[in-house]
Amino acid sequence: MEKKAWVVNQEGEDVTSYFLKGAAETLRLAEIMGSNMAILKSNSPSCGSGAIYSGEFDGKLKKGEGVTAALLKEKGLLVLTEKIFSEKERERK
Repeated sequence: MEKKAWVVNQEGEDVTSYFLKGAAETLRLAEIMGSNMAILKSNSPSCGSGAIYSGEFDGKLKKGEGVTAALLKEKGLLVLTEKIFSEKERERK
């Protein structure tokens, strides 16, 4: 990934390796399925796209990409949050 990922839990433990493994597995499954798009959970440290939680565990957001979202985008997949997907679905109807 272009930028180095770093994720800590509420106890301050570095859990980045788990997020990187999850992102790699998500990419592997997307490649097996021939996916070109992913709909991911907004704001999460793994799936957020455009905004993620600040890491201070205060509910505040900051600009950025979650670990999985960043990897999928880097590999050329279109990444949408569930909020953006729902908006686009409403527009289609």
